[in-house]
Amino acid sequence: MAVNNGCDLNCGNMYLNLLIAHKEGLVSEAAIDESVTRLMITRMKLGMFDEAEKVPYSSIPYEVVDCEKHREFALEVQKGHWCS
Repeated sequence: MAVNNGCDLNCGNMYLNLLIAHKEGLVSEAAIDESVTRLMITRMKLGMFDEAEKVPYSSIPYEVVDCEKHREFALEVQKGHWCS
């Protein structure tokens, strides 16, 4: 269901069941391919396959990423998403 609705990243282990879901006809191979392509393009854009010193995001300290302002914004975005 997640892949079919555009969720490309799984932070747990549910995506280990994609083969079963495919065999049961719940998700198509094309949907999986599309999801993986989007995920890999995003990871490349973020520099996840590059050396850390070449990636501008790697120099942002954790304290900035996890600051109160960012946490509040994340909650605001989440609320807006679920309400629409």
